Amino acid sequence: MKDLTSFFREESGSVAVIVGIALTLLLGCAALAIDLGHLYVVKQELQNAADAGSMAGADSLAPYLIGNGNTLIPNWDAAQAVASTTTKENKTDKTLITDCQVQAGYFNLLSKVLQSTAITPTTVDVPAVRVTVSRVAGQNTGAVLPFIAQVLGINFMNVSAQATAMLSCPSTANRLSLFPVAVNKGVIQLLFNTSDGNPGSGLSQPFNIGSDYHYPDLDTGNNEVAGEWTSFFDQANDVTTIKNLINGNNPSPISISQLIQCVSDIWVQPGTKNSLYNDVANVPNLVKADGTGKTVFLPVVNLNSLDTHAWNPVYCYLPVKILDSVGKNQKYIQVKLVNKAKMPSDNVGGPCYGAFSPARIVQ
Repeated sequence: MKDLTSFFREESGSVAVIVGIALTLLLGCAALAIDLGHLYVVKQELQNAADAGSMAGADSLAPYLIGNGNTLIPNWDAAQAVASTTTKENKTDKTLITDCQVQAGYFNLLSKVLQSTAITPTTVDVPAVRVTVSRVAGQNTGAVLPFIAQVLGINFMNVSAQATAMLSCPSTANRLSLFPVAVNKGVIQLLFNTSDGNPGSGLSQPFNIGSDYHYPDLDTGNNEVAGEWTSFFDQANDVTTIKNLINGNNPSPISISQLIQCVSDIWVQPGTKNSLYNDVANVPNLVKADGTGKTVFLPVVNLNSLDTHAWNPVYCYLPVKILDSVGKNQKYIQVKLVNKAKMPSDNVGGPCYGAFSPARIVQ
């Protein structure tokens, strides 16, 4: 009986040791679960801040500025300033972020490398903004302090997040995104960097788009027109075709360098072409004399011929506000260029003259 009692006493001592070890392990796991959960929350807060900052910065790369040789360059300074400000509007552990690192440059879509702003970009190099936010010593209240894991010798946890967002100019216009008027490339050279005199409007001086015998509107010495009706890929040359396109836009995608049909005049009975200008004026919220109507996008072409049914390659896309549409013996559409407008497109690499795809995160 004595031996049996000794046995149980010895066993109870072993159980106590095992329970002690198990409790230590359980407390350690609980500590890690709590602290890792907190670390995950902080990581998400930093990631959200980096995402927001990089997206706002990328969106502020436009409108572009005039650089050397009249080239258009992204507004790097504005983008970096906006990215920093937007990032710092976010919080980590209920405290506003005070520190972040912002880089701007050309993001190569193939190598996934952010390059200098000084390079000469190719069609696969897009302007981008990168934001890095960290919780480390000396930044944003320092490293993350564990609640319980300190008993295991873990006194701090470093964490950071990074996001890169780009702004691109479309190389393809989606279906139903273009208005059936082709603009002469010469318009860009003359008017893109002009202003209508209203601070902050983002609009150019007004100009008229009409047939060559009514409005030789470009002062280039060559009696060029500012633009013409286009039936896109349709060779039909009649009022009904253009009217349907006014109400429905391009029926299929159109890419840069593709040839579209430019119509210097259309085959109509006398007087019936006036109806086209009435159709434009009757589109809801389109024609507004003060420039507050909806923005439409026009294909820009090199008008190499004023003959009926001339095919011309698309150079880029131009956002405009339509101020007036006049028929009768004048026949013109008056517009202003818009220096920045979002044009949804998944294809990048087009020249940047006001039409931009929405900013998006690429890394």
